[in-house]
Amino acid sequence: LRFSEVCSKFRDVVCSNDLWKKKFARRWPDLFRQHNATNTRWREECLERLSCGRKLRSWVSQMSRDFYAHDELSEDAFKGILSLSDHPRKLLFFSDELAAILDNEQPHEELTLKYYARRVQCHVCHEHMKQCWESYLASATTSEPSLEEGALLLSQWCQPLHRVPREWVVHTLDELARRAKAIVAARHPGHPLVRCDWQLSTAALSESRWGPSECRLLLACINQSLFHEFGLAGDRQHYHTPDNSFIDKVLEKKSGIPLTLCVIYEAVARRLGVHCLPVNFPTHFLLKWLEHPQLPEEQRYTYIDVYHGGRFMDQGECPSLCPNLQLDRNICYSALRTPKVLVRMCWNLVESWRQFEGNLGMQGLRYALELLELFEGRGRHRTDPMRGDIEHRLLLARVYLHLGINYEQILSLLKGIEAAHPASSGIVAYMYRTAQSQMVALQQRKESRSQRHPRKLRSTPRSHARVAYAVGMIMCHKKYHYQCVIYGWDGKCAANRDWIFQMGVHNLNHEDRQPFYNVLVEDGSNRYAAQENLEMSSSPGVITHPDIGKYFERFCGTHYLPNAEKEYEYPEDAEVRDELLLQPCRCSDDEEEEESCSV
Repeated sequence: LRFSEVCSKFRDVVCSNDLWKKKFARRWPDLFRQHNATNTRWREECLERLSCGRKLRSWVSQMSRDFYAHDELSEDAFKGILSLSDHPRKLLFFSDELAAILDNEQPHEELTLKYYARRVQCHVCHEHMKQCWESYLASATTSEPSLEEGALLLSQWCQPLHRVPREWVVHTLDELARRAKAIVAARHPGHPLVRCDWQLSTAALSESRWGPSECRLLLACINQSLFHEFGLAGDRQHYHTPDNSFIDKVLEKKSGIPLTLCVIYEAVARRLGVHCLPVNFPTHFLLKWLEHPQLPEEQRYTYIDVYHGGRFMDQGECPSLCPNLQLDRNICYSALRTPKVLVRMCWNLVESWRQFEGNLGMQGLRYALELLELFEGRGRHRTDPMRGDIEHRLLLARVYLHLGINYEQILSLLKGIEAAHPASSGIVAYMYRTAQSQMVALQQRKESRSQRHPRKLRSTPRSHARVAYAVGMIMCHKKYHYQCVIYGWDGKCAANRDWIFQMGVHNLNHEDRQPFYNVLVEDGSNRYAAQENLEMSSSPGVITHPDIGKYFERFCGTHYLPNAEKEYEYPEDAEVRDELLLQPCRCSDDEEEEESCSV
């Protein structure tokens, strides 16, 4: 660059837009594939991408210092990100930099940076997706948006840490349609689709391009392609797993629930010129197509049960799918608009995530409910901002309360619920009080955090009261044989009396008068284990726990190195840990072999 300042030829080379375009494509190929702007000044684009990456990396590296004491992060924690750049593509730049942090070739290094990068990635993904949803839902006011596109957006929203392979999904659907077309050509060479050399198209249809009998032949060939050759099927073993609502996952594992299978079927049929309509049938989603336009309304459509191999049914056969339900004929056979289909997909996810325990289920539930709120907010009438379904808002407020985040949103949600449904004032008042008490407690914690956490110093009395192990050590439970890493300890059991009684601590040799350790377990759980139940692992390995980066900077083969905040909290543990790791693997100071309890 400097040489170009004294040489006009090199100056022309350096300023070449094509040169910088190639450099951008080589350095950031994923970003380049997403670029659709025209008249781009590629040198400035490269500089801005580098600048965004540096600023974001610096910002994320400070998060452990600022949020170490927080279990969950509110939206307020991420406000500073959007001010890092004014570039219109900054969210894509941020997402690309975060992916570079998370996908580097050293999976056991910079664990704290990666831990907070995941949190930021979820926020950045959703901020970008809000723009995508706004554009998508805006198109629904003038025409019916693509159900396939909506399913892809939903999949990305609910999997913010997973790069949904959009191109692969589209390619797979194209290939399934091509195979169906080839089957048509082999079985029915006189079919008009073959005679006119039909080209696959993802454009929306208002009606089928072929006559009813030709559509039936074509749909039979689609069944052959999807179910017999590709192997798509209903998932009967893991029906309620969230993956069954994600189009990419369903295509990958070749099984799913009725709704997602219908989305795939509709996409393949549309490529071949057959207009299939989603049907609002309870408990079992269906498609329908117009086979008998000359007959009365209830006999015009043939229904497709995609979950059971694409079998054709008339309206009279459909009730057999849910024999114990009383059906409203005015609703259950009607076609459903695309936004309503996506709402039903969200509710499927709500029900799926409610069956999961722990943080994973709570976060999945949160994402599905936030998407429902986005849909509801987009559909509200200007003169009645609180109109609409309140169930998802009440659930979302409860999730936020459980996680201890987003109190401003909680109060706004409760205000809207009370205004729209005065009869709900009792539960709303209770949740108001809960939110306000949590906000007071949060403020008190913030004030106490103005001073750093009290440091945990090791006591040195004799016998079982001595803290034998140190933060970062990889341990094995003597009875249950799980591996874990210590991330905290108490000189004696600090749990409440109910927990002590429930866990049978009184059955231990030293009961609650011994050190207890906070440990991250390889199965993803957090446990509180007595010292006499732990021993140093003879074969230490990686602990795959989602919170490992909150406390540790890297995995060193034999132990985890605490990050700066954890090191400050336990200042004497480093020396003890190093001494213990130099010794051969040994059991704890207490050699009693009596039966231990589960803590």
